[in-house]
Amino acid sequence: MQIVPLIQLKKRRQELHLNQNEIAALLGLGDASVVSRHEAGLHAPDLRTAFAYQVIYGRALDKLFPDAFDEVAADIAARATAFAATLRGIPRDQRVNAVLRKLAELTGDETIAYGENTLW
Repeated sequence: MQIVPLIQLKKRRQELHLNQNEIAALLGLGDASVVSRHEAGLHAPDLRTAFAYQVIYGRALDKLFPDAFDEVAADIAARATAFAATLRGIPRDQRVNAVLRKLAELTGDETIAYGENTLW
């Protein structure tokens, strides 16, 4: 995953009139250098710290880390497309139909679930 400056972290911190030392204290960190590295995109926060940012800033993770979210969503969409292709020729029962509907949702491609003679 590419690390990019996490502009949303800095912007939200400033909107709340908090400095990096105050955020570090709320995160339970020893000093503000970690917060600085997160905001600069030099180091990605671990999952627990990302959730802590969500709680402190009152914003969902996909809003605080939009580039990471978009990258993960694109990766999953590509894997879902490949997975759907492996289901060609499998008899479509209730379970397979449910899986295909989820794969269509993940890819944004309804033809995966409902046809158009593309996969079925």
